[in-house]
Amino acid sequence: MTRHYIKTINHENDHDTYEFTQSIEGAWHWETKGEAERNCCAIVERGGITADASPAGIPTRGFCTDFRVESRPQGGFAISCEPNI
Repeated sequence: MTRHYIKTINHENDHDTYEFTQSIEGAWHWETKGEAERNCCAIVERGGITADASPAGIPTRGFCTDFRVESRPQGGFAISCEPNI
């Protein structure tokens, strides 16, 4: 399974929604590893995050697990997860 990176975070009605990308280059990022780790912990604590995990074009959503903070090639740190279907 391919790792998914948070692309956008939308804050609405006291909760966050996330869009994901499979490219770390286009991922939402934080300037420091510490900032990314704090946000990663907050996301994991909320739980129930799902991502589109469409194999072979079949629309499927999977619960995100195995969240990680990763260094981006162009600088900053992104959060990734593994969608389980």
